Amino acid sequence: MSSMGVNPLYSGFTPEQMMMCSLEEGYGQYYNLREFNGAHTSGGRGLTYPKRLTQALGGKMWVVSHGYALEVSEHGTSMLEGLYYPGTLISMRLPVRDGDRLLASDMFTNGPEVPITWNPQEGWVDHLGRQVDVDGVRGADDGLW
Repeated sequence: MSSMGVNPLYSGFTPEQMMMCSLEEGYGQYYNLREFNGAHTSGGRGLTYPKRLTQALGGKMWVVSHGYALEVSEHGTSMLEGLYYPGTLISMRLPVRDGDRLLASDMFTNGPEVPITWNPQEGWVDHLGRQVDVDGVRGADDGLW
């Protein structure tokens, strides 16, 4: 999270604000910089997908970066006091079971209201067994985002 401080877009942000922003789409150390190049690229997704997964499955995620920490749960995100890590530590506790189902829209921006299922061998798959990720459904010709 402290790495985001090198981006001038966040020059007025407090460490707490940067931590909260790291969980949202459209933020990141190299996001929206003019000197965007192959060595420094960012889709500005940060921890968006781990946060969404945690909330959708009713799990918990903790992010500790230097003297700042937060907790994510299905009830929201809150800052925690009294934790320290010399870098950035992310820990997740997810009650993922083979066969758990969500809607693609729970996980992915612009995802359709299509059920997706978790399995340990392939990750998230749609009802036809096709892998689903941030770019949509692999091998789909049905226009799913």
